Amino acid sequence: KIPQIGNQIKSNTDAVKTIKYLGVRDKFIFNQDRIPYTASIREIEKIQHCDNPVEMIQCLSLSFARLKSEVVDYHKGKFEMESMDDVLPLSIYCVVMSNLPHAASY
Repeated sequence: KIPQIGNQIKSNTDAVKTIKYLGVRDKFIFNQDRIPYTASIREIEKIQHCDNPVEMIQCLSLSFARLKSEVVDYHKGKFEMESMDDVLPLSIYCVVMSNLPHAASY
């Protein structure tokens, strides 16, 4: 059973359940008092205000940059996302956690 997603997530506990369900490796699951990767999630949410494909790609690029920054900052440079096995589950998590009304249409 998939944990609650999207607008229904209200706590860090639900976010951690979701991130684990998606297969994110333990070293990328932050145990903090806030929902992990919020900067990247907020960046993805901006895609709904983009007017053309170029802006959408820029939005996704900024989201990825924020995702990388959050990982590096949390681990103080000791760990980075090394492969698509790290990137893809985290990217899916950020899309799932975003408040996009029709995520598939973007």
